[in-house]
Amino acid sequence: WSQWVAGANAAPGWQAAFKFLDEFNGSPPNGYVDADEFHTAFGLGGVFLSMFTWCEDVRKKHADETSAWNTFVVTNTSVGLSEWQSRIWDQYQPADGFSKVSGDESFVYADANSDGVVSRSEFDSLFATCDASHTGGATSTASAAPPPSAPAAP
Repeated sequence: WSQWVAGANAAPGWQAAFKFLDEFNGSPPNGYVDADEFHTAFGLGGVFLSMFTWCEDVRKKHADETSAWNTFVVTNTSVGLSEWQSRIWDQYQPADGFSKVSGDESFVYADANSDGVVSRSEFDSLFATCDASHTGGATSTASAAPPPSAPAAP
C-alpha cells in the first residue's frame, strides 16, 4: 500500500483492497473482481514505474507541486480524464527509452479515491511519490548511499 498514492492515509484491510479492485475500469462495484479488473490490478506495478519516472520528470522541471499544478491545470480545482490525458500525460515523454502506460492507466492510478477526477491533493501526493524523503532516499537520480560500516569487533 505504501506505493499507492493514498497509501499514506491509512493501512486499509482486505475489504478496502477488494472494493478498490472491484471499481476498476469505471465499472460500478458488483461484489466480483472480473477479468478486466484483475488485469488492471495486475498491471499496477508497471503503472507505478511509469508514474515514478513521470514524477521525477515533473520534479526536474518544477520547484514544487504548486508550480507543477499551475502549469498543467489552468482554471480547475481538479482534472478529469480528458484533461489529464491532453494536458498532462500526452505531454510526458519518458527519458532513456522507457515506455509509458496509457493515459487511462495513469489516470486510474492518480485518481486515488476513484471519484473520476484528480484533485489538487491527489496531484500533490503524486508529486511526493519520487521525493527522496518519501522513498527512503531512493530515486533514479539520487547518488548511491555509502555502504554501512562493518560492526565493531567485540
